[in-house]
Amino acid sequence: MSPLSRLPWARPLPLSLGLAGLLALVQQQLLLNHPPRLERLTPVAASSGPAALQARFSRPMDPASLAASSSLSPALAHRWLGDGDTLLLNLSPDQRISSPLILQLAGRDRRGLALPPQRWQWDPRPRLLAVVPVGAGEQVQLREHDGRWHPITPVWPRITMLEPLGNGEAVAVVARSEAGRFRVWRVPLRQQPLRPLGRHGNAAPSPVQAGSPVPLGPADMVFAHISANRRGELLVQAGGEQPDQVSLQFWPSRGGPQDLPLQASGAVRLLPEGGSAVVPEIDGLSLQNLPPRPPRRQT
Repeated sequence: MSPLSRLPWARPLPLSLGLAGLLALVQQQLLLNHPPRLERLTPVAASSGPAALQARFSRPMDPASLAASSSLSPALAHRWLGDGDTLLLNLSPDQRISSPLILQLAGRDRRGLALPPQRWQWDPRPRLLAVVPVGAGEQVQLREHDGRWHPITPVWPRITMLEPLGNGEAVAVVARSEAGRFRVWRVPLRQQPLRPLGRHGNAAPSPVQAGSPVPLGPADMVFAHISANRRGELLVQAGGEQPDQVSLQFWPSRGGPQDLPLQASGAVRLLPEGGSAVVPEIDGLSLQNLPPRPPRRQT
């Protein structure tokens, strides 16, 4: 008899492996028979139409079942796009949204298991931003859907540029001091355009709340320019009195800035859909890719 066979745990080992496999099989069967879940529902930029929602489920869904079982109130024309576990609810073009929408979400996955029905309140209506004279300076103010205006920035001597970020989480502002120097600020915004509802009643829309302005890039510059896209990305271009004080920073929607080694003869603009920028050059314009896409330049 080998020394290994005399160990007390040596003989039950095959039985333990069999029980573990049986347990894994039971767990797999339970998961297969478990109804699908909605893991995430988020507003996204619509390539066409006034607004869109992205829905991610725990398993691949049947788009036709979602279209037949789900509804919007007030009724607006829409369609479900995509395949698999992530689909897009896209509102059709040429429609006016005059009030918050109630989404009744239901459907089945590819195996016929039903998604537990749920209700969501979705308010994709845009809000209006304006630069308003206040005293001896200027201030960014926001108009709510009920017509009320309220400030979202301090009063600066002069505001030369204003860019709302595409994800609705912030606005970027270029402010000029009394000495004629420029500074770029990012003002975070807290809003809730999408919220789950119970079986009865609708939630009252909450007003937008602004956070404290956060400075971006260098201070006291003689030139500053900003550009944003629908992804919530921001390009900050600034220049000082010396040639080595010129900077071009790309701020993604998440994470810190990236310095771009682009040579521009003027203001750089991001493409609305993201991924590239229009760069002025001495002999014309070029279209150049942005990270993380591989470098590419088209004249």
